[in-house]
This record gives sequence, C-alpha cells and structure tokens, in this order.
Amino acid sequence: MLRLSEFRLNRHMGQWAFGLQRVTGLLLVLYLAPHILLNGTAILYGPEAYNDLAGRLSTPFAHGVELAAIAAVLLHLVNGVRIVLMDLFALSRQQKRITAVFGAATVAAVAAAFAYLIPRWWGGP
Repeated sequence: MLRLSEFRLNRHMGQWAFGLQRVTGLLLVLYLAPHILLNGTAILYGPEAYNDLAGRLSTPFAHGVELAAIAAVLLHLVNGVRIVLMDLFALSRQQKRITAVFGAATVAAVAAAFAYLIPRWWGGP
C-alpha cells in the first residue's frame, strides 16, 4: 500500500510520476463511469433524450470537466509510454531527462487540445 509519507521520503521524479499515474488513473475511472452512463441514454431512451441531456450538459462547468479529463488522459498516456520505454530499454539512469522531455510533450499536447477546444465551446466557430 502506498503511503503519502513515501512521497516526502523519496523526492525524486520517478516517485512523483508514479503518484501522478495513479491519481490520473483513478480520476479517469471516476470520470468514465458517469460518462458511459450518460452517453448510454441514446441507446436506452433514444436520440431526443440524448440531445436534451447534451444540451443541458453544455455548460462552462461541464466543459471544464471535459478539459480536465482530456488533460488527465494525455498525462496518463504520455507517462505510461515513458514508463514502458524506461522498462523496455533500461533507461532509469536518464529518468530526469526523459521525464522532463515527456513532461514538456504533455504540456504541449494539453495546450494544443485546449487551444483547439476552448474557442469552439465558448463562442467560436
């Protein structure tokens, strides 16, 4: 069982990347369950019910939750690829450099996603 005291004792990037991987995984599970249920309204109740629900969920708060989910997915994905590469190629000695590069890639991907989605949700074309 992971204890929070381990983060105070082991202050290296790998420990924080591990914790972030766990947190984003948990948040994604918590997001996906209601997401699947809400999108299931089209199957259960028809397209009219789905369109009504989608219209009611088109709020700034819901868009913020979607942006947070996109950021969590990208962070979880990129960090997972980093972990696999480090395990496959025994790159643990370059962990700081690899984590920095993959962190920058995550920030760039999240920024690109936000730059694409925010104008469309809040008054864009």
